[in-house]
Amino acid sequence: MHGYIVKKSKRQKASNHAGWRTKTGKNAGVKSAWYVVPADVKKNARLIVSRIILDTMKEFGMSYPTVDKARLEELQAIRKEL
Repeated sequence: MHGYIVKKSKRQKASNHAGWRTKTGKNAGVKSAWYVVPADVKKNARLIVSRIILDTMKEFGMSYPTVDKARLEELQAIRKEL
């Protein structure tokens, strides 16, 4: 079938959609380990994925470590040696 476009009937499309809803409904929860991202337009898919990653990273609540004055002086001395 190389080079031919095959159109699915409405029944086939509905069946596929129902199958995906069943599969995602059984496995999805409040905190899913995966996401279903439409990939029709790569630009939109990449935007969605980058947003998911950004939101997940924000949930970690990461921050730079704090350094006291003594440790900062020690690190500056080491830096001079390099």
